[in-house]
Amino acid sequence: TAQPLATAAGQVVLQLSAGAGANQVGINDDGSNIVGPRSFRIGADGTIRMLDNVNKRILFFDQNGKVTRTLRLDQAQEPIDFIVNNAGETFVYGGDGGPNFQVLRYGPDGKITARLPASPGINADGIMLTAAQDLMLVQGNQTLWTLLHQGVNVDPKIQPLTMQDGTATPTGNPWKRW
Repeated sequence: TAQPLATAAGQVVLQLSAGAGANQVGINDDGSNIVGPRSFRIGADGTIRMLDNVNKRILFFDQNGKVTRTLRLDQAQEPIDFIVNNAGETFVYGGDGGPNFQVLRYGPDGKITARLPASPGINADGIMLTAAQDLMLVQGNQTLWTLLHQGVNVDPKIQPLTMQDGTATPTGNPWKRW
């Protein structure tokens, strides 16, 4: 189970055991260097959100290390990264079970509300939101592609036109080349 450890500075460190239980995360090293959990985020309220890619779920922890919510990712074939927007929607980036990648958009109720395909050839490392809540894929923190702009899906055919180089910054303008 999750065991928060208080440090001398009063900070909480979350210690999790391996497994598929509520307060456990999956770890799988079958020689292909696939190890979980793959990514985590810290919410503005201090909560911890962790992608348990081995067990295909996102665990939401409160500030004391208690699991408050679990988002099942049963339809995510190969989850790589995730992000949660201001409206409580969760975007999960990953493989679609074939050679292409996509983003699954989950509503606050945990149901999939959209599938946003990435243009063929885009193989990003992660996903991010700008301050304006535009959804972008990031590769090596140096190349960015836009998938959602001002709430509108960007057609995969024009996603390569949204590509920009430079360090990823949530306040950048993904449309500066247009």
